[in-house]
Parts: sequence; structure tokens; C-alpha cells
Amino acid sequence: IGNLAFSGNQLASVVIPNSVTSIGDWAFFDNRLTSVVIPNNVASIGWRAFVGNQLTSVVIGKNVNIVNEAFSSTLEKEAWSLKGYISYFEDAYNRNGKKAGTYTRPDAKSKKWT
Repeated sequence: IGNLAFSGNQLASVVIPNSVTSIGDWAFFDNRLTSVVIPNNVASIGWRAFVGNQLTSVVIGKNVNIVNEAFSSTLEKEAWSLKGYISYFEDAYNRNGKKAGTYTRPDAKSKKWT
């Protein structure tokens, strides 16, 4: 999926086909996604690919190379750190050894992914 492919389209849901091997920079930026399933064939996710959504659930394969800020921006992370939050999606995935699975948070305002 190319850079900016679906950016700003107000998408509420998306089905990423198994044939996709990479998701480009800003590909799904600024939509209304609350969940996403990233197929096992996806090897990389680009910069800010999912920033600006309301994600509460991400299903992802193992060993995906996630560029820093694919799901949250530096400004968001800095604000969260100042408030005592230390977890964000990329951190949760990496801390878990890049294992396949479902990662969730209670709501879109929560910064704690498990």
C-alpha cells in the first residue's frame, strides 16, 4: 500500500488483503479506524501510517518492522511521557518480542497497550 494511499478519507474500517507486504508512510493517516488487522505477509509499516485514528485493537503478525511513529507521533509520545504514560503501540509490540497477536487498549484516549 503506497504512501498517502488512503490518507484523510474518513475510513471507519479497512480490510488489508493478504497480498500486501508493506504499508507506506501516511497510508491510513487521519481516518476513523478503531481496529485494524495487519496480515502476516506485511513485513513493514511506514512512518505515521496509522496516526490520526482512534485505534483500540491491532491484530498483527510476527516480526513486522514498524517505523518509529507509525501509530503515534513524537509530540503525542512526549505529551504522554510527561503525564506518566510510557506505553504506546510500537513499544508494546517491541517489548513483547514482536510476537503475533491482538494488542488492545481500553479506549482511544488510553495510551496503555497490552
